[in-house]
Amino acid sequence: MIFSIYDFEIEIPEDWNVEIPKSTNYEVGRVLLKAPNKLTIAIIWDSLHRFKDQFPTAKDFFNYQIEHIKGDKHVQKVDVQPFEYQVPEGHSCDFHRVHYVSKARFTREHHHIIVGLGVYCEKTDRFFVVFAEYSGEKSKDYDEIAKQVIQSFRCRCDRAKVSYTTPTS
Repeated sequence: MIFSIYDFEIEIPEDWNVEIPKSTNYEVGRVLLKAPNKLTIAIIWDSLHRFKDQFPTAKDFFNYQIEHIKGDKHVQKVDVQPFEYQVPEGHSCDFHRVHYVSKARFTREHHHIIVGLGVYCEKTDRFFVVFAEYSGEKSKDYDEIAKQVIQSFRCRCDRAKVSYTTPTS
């Protein structure tokens, strides 16, 4: 099933639920896509100009995030696996899977997985982050579906209208 809102779309199985906070709008927002098996994929977006000076590309943004993870004193290992993504014209994208292992003193190791896609859209001036985050124990259940669903994300700025503001009464 294709879920479409605010000039972007993503393919999700029919038995998934969609949550949209009331404050969500075209410029800034969040959508949660929830599977029956508890996997959640989040789509968040904001104004691109808020990020572009510090992070010229989506890859720069994710490299910063990965370095932040590596800088955590409890993180022992970080593995980044890039994925293919068909980059539309006028967009900067980065799609990958990050697996990192953390261990605090006197605790067992924890495996963390993040599958993430970042998309910069120049036409609509938006930065999208589509991601799933889960424990390594759920990896065999979640990896493939998370990758498939996130990979289906499409910015549909080709359908975007001229921006205007609705007058208030």
